[in-house]
Amino acid sequence: MINSTNLTNLNSSLRAFGAVPSDISVRWIDIGLSSPELFHASYVGLAHAQARDAEPVILWGRATAHVCLGASQSAADELEPEIAFPVCRRPLGGGTVWLDETQYCFIYIVPQAHLCSAPRTWGEWALAPALGTYHDFDLLVRRVDQDIWLHQQKIGGSGSATVNQCAVIAGSFMMHFAADSFVSCVRASCPGFRKRLASALKEGMTDWASHQTPPNEQDLKQVFQHNILRELGWYCRDGNFFPHELAAIEAAVLELREDDAEDVVRPKVRRVKINAHTYLCERYFGKQWLRVLTDRDRISSLEASLNLSPQIVCGLYDVPVEKAHLRAYLSQYLHQESASCWAERIYDTVRVSHG
Repeated sequence: MINSTNLTNLNSSLRAFGAVPSDISVRWIDIGLSSPELFHASYVGLAHAQARDAEPVILWGRATAHVCLGASQSAADELEPEIAFPVCRRPLGGGTVWLDETQYCFIYIVPQAHLCSAPRTWGEWALAPALGTYHDFDLLVRRVDQDIWLHQQKIGGSGSATVNQCAVIAGSFMMHFAADSFVSCVRASCPGFRKRLASALKEGMTDWASHQTPPNEQDLKQVFQHNILRELGWYCRDGNFFPHELAAIEAAVLELREDDAEDVVRPKVRRVKINAHTYLCERYFGKQWLRVLTDRDRISSLEASLNLSPQIVCGLYDVPVEKAHLRAYLSQYLHQESASCWAERIYDTVRVSHG
């Protein structure tokens, strides 16, 4: 199943990725299945415990079902008041995500001495072994920004942050995606938002089991480690936590509990990321509201309290999302003042969604 690859050109290809080619041994720590709190504290604590020139660590494991918020998100704003699953907030970038036992997660903790590129390029080299793994199982995926796509759907994502001068980059192999469970947790101002979200997830996301029988964990891990060696020149050796790392993880657990107890400033716009190109956004203006699904800065669906005919709304899909263009189009159907108001609201909602 695994194709042999000549590694003689490894260093030059890695320099293009921005990782330091080293052909070194890295610690592979398998934490198995853990609670959401311990799962996220493990990579945060590990990063805090590393010296600048320490060897990279790759954490492998799964977490029980939970909703994970981005660092700047508010649970009160993003989620229903009472949900059946735990909620955690992570220090990595990105929005609200669903994690459960059917996702095999990998987290790189790479100290500064092993980095020679800007954070915006980390996804390119960090996702290369995952891409190779999918290819070895005959799933012809490709990288789209920080996502992994199969055909026109997202099958995997990633998030990254700098913690204690370490690059922390996380991703996962998603065997199944419990879309219904995720949708039930997301705060919805009305049934229309939840219905639109479910539809967008169905169109924009997929999982391994939708295309073939997923591999067992041992086979998946073996192929992934082979691709880490092939793409990064890192030989994975089984390791465990050192005492000072365990202490740092315990401290991270306490810190995450404090963070979860505090709410953050709520954004004006509700935003749910479907994949690298697609966002579902909702915004209220008093009693008026606007709900927009965007794809590559283009409107693909729009619903609003403003009473526009389906024909007029469909015409918006072809209009560039710029205030002047939106105003000119809407002026054909609305009074000038109303056209200007809604053009600005549409523009601000869409642009914030991609900010």
